[in-house]
Amino acid sequence: MKVTINNIAYVFRWDYGEKPREHAGETWDARMSYCDVTKIINTVIQSSDGKKVEIEDVVAFGNAECSRHDNFCKETGRKVSLANALKKAGFTQPERKLVWDAYFNRAPGKDPRSSKNVETTKPQGVNA
Repeated sequence: MKVTINNIAYVFRWDYGEKPREHAGETWDARMSYCDVTKIINTVIQSSDGKKVEIEDVVAFGNAECSRHDNFCKETGRKVSLANALKKAGFTQPERKLVWDAYFNRAPGKDPRSSKNVETTKPQGVNA
């Protein structure tokens, strides 16, 4: 998902996995959701094929761990990991609102890990 805030393009990507956990002699694989926030700092054109390549800088990383007693839910994991990433990135409330609006209005059926899903502009009242 791509969101433009104050003329800076940010890319939000999700991934999922498992992490081994142990507690009181019990072991299990905890299901995890991860959200990466990157900022596009440059776009270059590859001379061999003419494709544009975006150079990104990592801004923040958020994760969510599913309890061993819960069923894994991809949508819940995305929301929790996004909330954690936004908190770590230090976005203002109007900027976070813009990201959440883009998240909830993303095109159905598209892979949320793609950077081509949703592009928006800054909301009224957000300073440049």
